[in-house]
Amino acid sequence: MEPLVDRRIFERMESDFTGWYSLKDEDKIRGEFLGIDFSADGLKLNSAKSLPEGRALDLNLVSSQAKGAIPETGQVVWQREVAPGRWQAGLHFYQPRLLGLWPMVDHRRYSLEVE
Repeated sequence: MEPLVDRRIFERMESDFTGWYSLKDEDKIRGEFLGIDFSADGLKLNSAKSLPEGRALDLNLVSSQAKGAIPETGQVVWQREVAPGRWQAGLHFYQPRLLGLWPMVDHRRYSLEVE
């Protein structure tokens, strides 16, 4: 088995967030998720449902750090079943709204200053 190569350009930020998703340009909510981490170009999440790999999703991210749901659009680039009925997936943002994601960053955790 080949070792995993980390090809990330942006640092992953751990954060407590949840959300829901629908297929791009559909109003029907398809499912909910629990976020694991995010970066400037995507996120990793847990879901009770398999996500449509390769499809574009409209996402709404919810964090106690943000005043309201943060809308994003991303493509499901990978997924795997981690336990029966539990899926983990990676999504790539099409055009991330970085200012919208900013409230989810724990500035103390990622500060360059030493306390």
